[in-house]
Amino acid sequence: MGVIVTRQTTGRPVTGSGAYTVLEKLAMEMEMEFKAISLYAYKEFVYNVQKQLTNIGIWNDSIKTTKLFNKDLLYNSKKQLIRTDLTRISDSETMAKLFAYNAQKQLTSITTSGSGPY
Repeated sequence: MGVIVTRQTTGRPVTGSGAYTVLEKLAMEMEMEFKAISLYAYKEFVYNVQKQLTNIGIWNDSIKTTKLFNKDLLYNSKKQLIRTDLTRISDSETMAKLFAYNAQKQLTSITTSGSGPY
């Protein structure tokens, strides 16, 4: 069984050509930028008492003069990741991903939504 990715545009118009909505393009852009920047920028990791990663902060340098990205991670009581919020600080754009699981603890869907200036 595969994972179903739900596409949600949160009321924003789908414009442009190609197979992707504006929201999907923005989500891919932010994910790629987050991954690329995290290769060289200063990273700060926060864990909860259950030793689960709950926050990743990406800064331009080790003295943390400028924050570039923030990623929050939320878990349910079964220790399953249920939500991530990735925020690009430069424009306050936030992309949320919601993860759903079945009774067998298998990931069944990922829903992506965004907020901020388009």
